[in-house]
Amino acid sequence: MERRTFLAGVAGVAAASSVGLAGCVGDSDGGAPEDWIPGPEVFEVEGYRAFSTSPSTIAEYRDSLTPSVVEEYESLILDWEVADPGLDDVARYTSGGTDQAGYIAVEHGLDEGMLASNLESDGFAGAGEYEGFDVYEAGGGASARALDGDRLVAASTPDDGTAIVEGVIDAGNGDADSYDEADDAVADVVKTIDTTDNFWLEGYQRITNTIAARGVFTDSVARGYSILLDDETVEASRVEVFVEDADVEESAITTYTEENPLFDGAQGLDWRVDGRMLVIEWTADPGALSLRQLG
Repeated sequence: MERRTFLAGVAGVAAASSVGLAGCVGDSDGGAPEDWIPGPEVFEVEGYRAFSTSPSTIAEYRDSLTPSVVEEYESLILDWEVADPGLDDVARYTSGGTDQAGYIAVEHGLDEGMLASNLESDGFAGAGEYEGFDVYEAGGGASARALDGDRLVAASTPDDGTAIVEGVIDAGNGDADSYDEADDAVADVVKTIDTTDNFWLEGYQRITNTIAARGVFTDSVARGYSILLDDETVEASRVEVFVEDADVEESAITTYTEENPLFDGAQGLDWRVDGRMLVIEWTADPGALSLRQLG
């Protein structure tokens, strides 16, 4: 079988894994999606980008979306090795990382026994337990996987994927800070966007110059984006958080919203400055969404 990447979607992360699929998911009971996005100290950086999506929600509204966009989405999120899960089989897919390391946390309908067997056949060896998860390692621990019922956590790094897996589990279990608990600017993002369906967020060092068409603004330290899907209308939000009170020229916001593809097809677009946040909100026709606009 042709090798495919299991870790994908952020920061150039790519690591091979074997996945076996059985059953389908029910309602999510694993806490808020942002709980499974750990603080940046897990990667030993000041900030990073994370993305979270609900494939089962995409399945619910797939008839309202452009078929080619759904196919691109499936290829990016669900093109795993060995198994070929459908959208209905994955309740939540969250990923994050840097140029050097990354993780995913999946809430799924996988058969754990099959998954464990496939991991072992793909060169992963059992490495004990961590907080109720069975841990598997390959490459001397550079790649790690952890299984616990309907949840899978995976990470790959140049040296210690197991440490990242454990950090993600600790955040998900509430034993360590999640990203929004570790960074107050990211916390403002999470409070403002809607994390029900698809979203991304990012914290970073203070930006020193504006590139309006790209949505890069001086003194910004965090940003995020979310969409809430419906059969007829998509609700979208884009949030930028600044060091102090937001001071963005209206011309820069206009350039961003008129020239950036994120806003293609936007209807009823409105923006406001709320303290240190710039909040842009709009609606769109789900049938007009691009892959990028899905999150």
